[in-house]
Amino acid sequence: MSEVGSESADGRRRAKAPLIIGVGASAGAMDSIERFFSRLALNSDQAIVLVLQRREAFDDGRLREMLQRPEGSRLSEIQDGAMIEGGTIYLCPVDRIATIQGGRLAIRGAAQAPGERATIDSFLVSLAEERAEEAIGVVLAGTGGDGTLGVETLKDHGGLAIAERVAGDHVDQRADSNHAAAIADYVLPPDQIPEHIQIYARHLRRLEERQGFEVPPARVADNKENNPNALVRPEHVERLESELLTTRERLQATIEELESTNEALKSSNEEYQALNEELATVNGELAHRVKELARATSDLKNFFEGTQIATVFLDNDLKVMNFTPAITQVLHLVETDVGRPIAQIKARIPIEELYDDVRRVLRTLASAERELSAPDSGTRYVVRILPYRSIGNFIAGVVITFIDVTAITRAKERQRLLLAELQHRVRNTLGVIRSIARRSAETSSSVDEYAAHLDGRLNAFARTQALVIRDPEGGVDLEYLVIEELLGYNAREGERLRVSGPQVRFQSKAAETFALALHELATNALKYGALSQPSGRIEISWRIDEAVNPPRLVFDWRERNGPSVAPPPRKGFGTELLERTLAFEFKGQTMMMFNAGGLHCTIIIPLSRRTIHTPVLDS
Repeated sequence: MSEVGSESADGRRRAKAPLIIGVGASAGAMDSIERFFSRLALNSDQAIVLVLQRREAFDDGRLREMLQRPEGSRLSEIQDGAMIEGGTIYLCPVDRIATIQGGRLAIRGAAQAPGERATIDSFLVSLAEERAEEAIGVVLAGTGGDGTLGVETLKDHGGLAIAERVAGDHVDQRADSNHAAAIADYVLPPDQIPEHIQIYARHLRRLEERQGFEVPPARVADNKENNPNALVRPEHVERLESELLTTRERLQATIEELESTNEALKSSNEEYQALNEELATVNGELAHRVKELARATSDLKNFFEGTQIATVFLDNDLKVMNFTPAITQVLHLVETDVGRPIAQIKARIPIEELYDDVRRVLRTLASAERELSAPDSGTRYVVRILPYRSIGNFIAGVVITFIDVTAITRAKERQRLLLAELQHRVRNTLGVIRSIARRSAETSSSVDEYAAHLDGRLNAFARTQALVIRDPEGGVDLEYLVIEELLGYNAREGERLRVSGPQVRFQSKAAETFALALHELATNALKYGALSQPSGRIEISWRIDEAVNPPRLVFDWRERNGPSVAPPPRKGFGTELLERTLAFEFKGQTMMMFNAGGLHCTIIIPLSRRTIHTPVLDS
């Protein structure tokens, strides 16, 4: 963006970019468009970009007729990459999105369906980011929510945002947060909007003509991200210059008076010399004070720009005196909001809850603190309110700081949930271990047998726990569970073991119980079945039977080439686990057939979210 009054490296003055006015309208607002353009006098240093929702719905002939200006301004369709020229009204083509990029107009195809394109928002946002204060946005009636984001971005970048006031509408447009009028600088009838545009344009020209300490608006816009709220404003500098000028004039008058007195008191040379020395001391002290003031002002300016703490300063009437850049995360504040009552500022959190606290702080001079949450994002803030003391040590208002504690709050809640989950898991684990120990003791005939059974079952349980902890939310894969158990008995897949079946993942608690069942089958095969013979093999398969409702998992354990097996003379821990525990835990069914070639065990488990991990059920 060109700066007003700037020069290029070779000293030649660059052409000033025109003031751009972005106007958004809908097909139902032809009357508003006509009323707006009937009062518009477009200067040669101004350009209008008219962005229309669903332009294909417009009467093109009538539209071009009402856009023709008596002062001779040009009417042009937007061309991609074209420089913006003053005295021109630009029309966005049908089914296109227009933006500004690097001082040039850009258009692209509209991917969304009509009514979903955010045509007005796209242009106004790019205009605000490109031109900052030197940008004006107008949103006429009937655009719905399109234009609201653009108006907000214009305000954030210091530009002027105007929305149309609908005649005869008794609904408060500013109460509707989805409407551009809710946050616009002005809400006016369309035939009054051009007058405010020219007032703002004259204001920008006056700013360009100022000299001295004033920074041109374009330069301010370029530095807005790093300096959105300079502490030293032009009016402050002007007042300081005035005070310095008055002081100098007084000193000059004193010097003239002293010189006149010197003529009359030539005989009192020593007294005259003393007065001159005193005057020099006063001048030195004044210069020192001015330097101190400038340094303090610079320090405060840098502090305001660098701090990440969202802070707003209010006077005794609860009007905005100043604020830090970070406050825009909480309040919709721009520099022009200084002097406005805080109650008129749109906020992302319910700040009206703070008003009683603010008045109490002003009354008692004691600080206050509370927590507030942003309803839309859930962000939590600790809000502190302190009395604001002036240099003269009198209370001039309050200082309100907003500290984002969302991460801390969520971390505490996460820690509480993890602790509760840990306690739950420890209780469950101890319960399972206690049950294993008790049932192993009841079904063991000797201490050695008890120790062997207990050690094997605890190892199986520990392996399952390791799988659960590895992915607590993802469940435990059945194939991995089978192979992990049988590897402990040197039964490797492809040699003495064949495993097949679709992917099935157990819930953590179900995996613990099923792992113990696998352990009992594997231990029995090692002692009495296929794994006790060099030629023995185990074939394990499973499938999902969807012919019934609910579907069920059918798990087959088949031993081959092993010794002939027979039903055990008594039911031990393993048999009870397979027949009773699985039926109780899974509402399942276990069938055991003792064949000449080895054991054949079939386990049928109905699929439920309590047993099987959700992705399997959804697949």
